[in-house]
Amino acid sequence: MSVKSLAELGGGANGNDCWGWVDPNSGREFVLYGRANGTAIVDITNPLNVRYIANLPTNTVSSLWRDIKVYGHHAYIVSEASGHGMQVLDLSILPGLPLGSTTLLAANHVYNAFGKAHNVIINEDSGYGYAVGSNTFNGGLHVFALDNPAQPVIAGSYDAYYTHDAHPVIYHGPDLDHVGREIVACFNGYNGLHIVDATVKSDIVPVSSLVYNQLGYTHQGWFSEDHRFLYVNDELDEMNFGVPTRTYIVNVEDLDAPFIAGVFQAPVAAIDHNNYVRGSRLYQANYLSGLRILDLSNAEDGSLELIGYFDTNPESDAAQFQGAWSVYPYFPSGNVAVSTMTHLYIVRPSDEIWNEPVAIIPGCTYSFAGNYNPNANSDDGSCVATGCTDPAALNFNEQAVMEDGGCIYYAGNADCPADITGDGVVSVADMLNVLAAFGEACEPQ
Repeated sequence: MSVKSLAELGGGANGNDCWGWVDPNSGREFVLYGRANGTAIVDITNPLNVRYIANLPTNTVSSLWRDIKVYGHHAYIVSEASGHGMQVLDLSILPGLPLGSTTLLAANHVYNAFGKAHNVIINEDSGYGYAVGSNTFNGGLHVFALDNPAQPVIAGSYDAYYTHDAHPVIYHGPDLDHVGREIVACFNGYNGLHIVDATVKSDIVPVSSLVYNQLGYTHQGWFSEDHRFLYVNDELDEMNFGVPTRTYIVNVEDLDAPFIAGVFQAPVAAIDHNNYVRGSRLYQANYLSGLRILDLSNAEDGSLELIGYFDTNPESDAAQFQGAWSVYPYFPSGNVAVSTMTHLYIVRPSDEIWNEPVAIIPGCTYSFAGNYNPNANSDDGSCVATGCTDPAALNFNEQAVMEDGGCIYYAGNADCPADITGDGVVSVADMLNVLAAFGEACEPQ
């Protein structure tokens, strides 16, 4: 649908993470695109004409890593930059920002209970956030409460292992021993997968763990919507063991005894990085092979199916740390954001792949029209021409339906008489004669 380069979105050494936000009042869609030197905010409501509307600079210095999540109308941004803390940004101002320029923003608040952090994850169902890979609690879970979303407060910790990424849920899967508990899947790098119960934030307890053959670095994962499976990626198995891109299907129907039910192997060697579940689809950002979309319908049989992709870097599928960093597939419009280290792509899967009804907002989708609707995602043929609608004006436009306030009139002065024909009407022909006779002394009024 569209693409913006890193240079067009604020520059810096590299791009990294992305997340999204939808204004509940207007339905406008925004992407928060992480860069080494800050966060770019992009209005993608019209995916064919996306606008870079705001920039939030890094809180200290640049860093390869930046991670963003959203709770309500607040964004939470961490970085591995020294002393960065967690920036809190109120997103409710975004719909009021001008589309034709980039507004420089400042964080509304900075949470300083840690300095650097690799990642941040939020459980929107419980109102708690988890910073991981920070300089606190051995790099494990640093839990903060969002009772007041504008000013988080520390709520607990778990320091048994360094955690690289995590997915917290209020568990509603088939394991009745844990239903209603806040369960966090922790992806702990060289130490594999660990599952903990974080219902009591001051007393987080281990539930189970899992390691597997050819474990390189358990990087990230996501629960299925029915909480029966975890889809896990390993960031170093391709490089360390010469295997193709692998997605591990972990059966967690018994949280106390998770096991690998199957492994999907892609036909390429690219490194898998971040993946997110929406419905029966898994949206993956797999570095040099770009966006990959897997059908999860047969996960219980230990198999997945590649049903769609958008290769952001068609020049190579090598196991290298380049290309697609993350993906955000949760926009109601069907738009999907893919952040790479050099670009932001907005793509839309076909209806067959999307497999969900898309909210259609009819209207005029052409920005040059007088009745352009930035919230519309389906053009309804209503666009009308804009221009000067006054027949008495020198630039009267017979095709214009909507007045644009740009009519030009010549009132005349000592050097430039307005009416040289004596009929009281200033026509275009009159003006051409005036210009020929009086030259540059005649100027519009």
